[in-house]
Amino acid sequence: MLVLGIACVNVANLLLSTAPARTHEAAVRVALGASRGRLLRQMLIESILVSIAGTIAGLGIAVLVARFISSIQIVESLPVVLEIDVDARVVLFTFAVGLTSGILSGLAPALRCSRGNVNRF
Repeated sequence: MLVLGIACVNVANLLLSTAPARTHEAAVRVALGASRGRLLRQMLIESILVSIAGTIAGLGIAVLVARFISSIQIVESLPVVLEIDVDARVVLFTFAVGLTSGILSGLAPALRCSRGNVNRF
């Protein structure tokens, strides 16, 4: 959980670092008539899509690692068997955490960008 939390904070930091560049884009969209809600929705959807893509990639890596670990034989005479599986509970938990982190890490940059002053640019 600690590693997952650190990864979420890193993603939020990356999204916050792109916020100043996106502020100009948001100001142009507001000048063209987009509402603040529409800007928030667009930026949240983008961060959720990135989060879901990362979740799918992480699950793919987890399946490969689980297969590799299950294929390792420690010693033939020992009755130790490593059975690691990525089942439905793991997939549901991973998608729940991925969606939550996408929303939380995208909310701060979305709020920051949508408050852009159109007269500044």
